[in-house]
Amino acid sequence: MHYYERTITSGDMVEVEVYKSIRKRNLKGVGRSVRQSETSEKQKQANDIRAEKKTRREILNNFVPGDMWVTLKYRYDNEEDECLRDVRNYLRRLKYYCKKNGLPEFKYRGRVERGERGKWHAHICIKKIDYDVVTSNWDKGSIFVEPMYLEGRFENLAKYIHKETKGKSHQIRSRNLVPPKEKVRELGKRKIKEIETGTVPKAPKGYYLHNADYNYNDITGTSAVFVFLPLVPVDVGKVRK
Repeated sequence: MHYYERTITSGDMVEVEVYKSIRKRNLKGVGRSVRQSETSEKQKQANDIRAEKKTRREILNNFVPGDMWVTLKYRYDNEEDECLRDVRNYLRRLKYYCKKNGLPEFKYRGRVERGERGKWHAHICIKKIDYDVVTSNWDKGSIFVEPMYLEGRFENLAKYIHKETKGKSHQIRSRNLVPPKEKVRELGKRKIKEIETGTVPKAPKGYYLHNADYNYNDITGTSAVFVFLPLVPVDVGKVRK
């Protein structure tokens, strides 16, 4: 059995995962498990949780409070291809506006989905730009814009982007999203035993322990995830990217 500690820094949130692995991993890259022909319900749930965590980290690492949560709707019935095309064109226009006016690089993360009534629409996180520009570039129907709030470290937005839906959905993201910083190091067996008995890793300077979550796996035993948050609230003006 091998023992590892993975530190993931997403914006102002630091997560420390301590776990065991039956395989030796290459610390320069994340090892991949063998793809199975069928995904069990339990495995699907685990995959959904991982996808939601990844999205939350993406949002935290690329957006700040005051950026925009945009909902695009149609005034008429529409088709899947039409909606995807319209949303992409809308985002291209906003990207062009930012580039033309010397603004910070435009970024987005969200989903395009078909609602229970059969209409396609989109929910997207975007970098803050002029409100009139955001609203005037969508002429297919209604548009709702609200500022993003840091409460829960954008957990609610990540959940919404990955929520279960009866209709079909598409994940959308800009290619320029900056991935969270990730560092993995191998631990000794003694360190893992300390974690299993309740010892918490030392908080980074200026941070406090926000949450500790212990899990048990039938194969590898106990693992733990520790979430650290800054002691001082985020200053939007200083962290805007």
